[in-house]
Amino acid sequence: MSPAADPPALRAVALEGSLLGPGFEAAAQALTTLSEAGALDPPLALRRAALVHLAGSPRDRQALEVALHMAREAGDLRTAAQALLWQIRWGVESGAPKPAQVPRLPRGLADDPELDADLALVEALCDPPRARACQQRALQALPSPSRDHDRLEVMVQLAATERDGGDLSRARHWLQAALDLARHHDAARAAVPVRLALGLLELEAGDRAAAAAALAPAVAQGDPEQVEVLAAASILLALHVDAGRGEAGLAAAEALERCAEARGNAIARADAAIGRSTCLLLQGHRDAAIRTLLDAAVDAHQAAHEAATHLLRARLAELRHALGASAFDEAIAAARADPSAS
Repeated sequence: MSPAADPPALRAVALEGSLLGPGFEAAAQALTTLSEAGALDPPLALRRAALVHLAGSPRDRQALEVALHMAREAGDLRTAAQALLWQIRWGVESGAPKPAQVPRLPRGLADDPELDADLALVEALCDPPRARACQQRALQALPSPSRDHDRLEVMVQLAATERDGGDLSRARHWLQAALDLARHHDAARAAVPVRLALGLLELEAGDRAAAAAALAPAVAQGDPEQVEVLAAASILLALHVDAGRGEAGLAAAEALERCAEARGNAIARADAAIGRSTCLLLQGHRDAAIRTLLDAAVDAHQAAHEAATHLLRARLAELRHALGASAFDEAIAAARADPSAS
């Protein structure tokens, strides 16, 4: 019997499979099938809330409320306690005030390792001096593969804790561990924020080559709609420009433009045009560089993106000063006369 026709097997996929990479789609399909069959219970409802949350949907709070309500109605203390801990953690991570007091686990559940891990993650947010110890406690207790998505997040949090404490080597260790976990699950999307964090860490360490090496796969393999891909492309473009790598910079500018289009980000679009123009200048293509800025400024003005328009006009003014008024005006005339120059 196939898992699709076997409710126990389907339930195992929904509850025990990894939510990283292809596991996300498999769990989502299993939950949908069980829900349509009227087999949704509190643990499955909580798992669905996790899927909604990982998908970046604003409906995650609603899904979590449904799971909490179902657990309380069914008298499922374990699921209710877990839902409450998730509710607190997701809220604080989204900017909600920290609770005045961290809740205690119900009697009889204090020895549950997974619940203790969820409690530790709340304690890490509410008590920063104890963050490292709480995060390590959670990492040891979170089950694999069903909570590998949370294990990856904890590794990134541990990296941030070590970085804030000045131990860049330990921070790098945890980010590499998170990358290894993402690779294990073929989770390219989940790897992108990790690569961005690693790139920023290498910049902090003063190793620009290592930073570029960390960011390049994020730009190449990530989804253009991910904000982390946009950030990685912008930083990578700046690194290539600073190093005088015109060809590589043009590729990064194209990637940044794709992200800007996907997200409707006018400032990022202007940033991409300025980067592309600078790379063309590095390659000796003066007229094409100016044409790129002119076209982008016209597009921004026509779209009523005032800030982007000012940014592009300011860059044109910088070039006029750098090239000299006569050379700049000559280049402007040539660029306008030859649209193919861009």
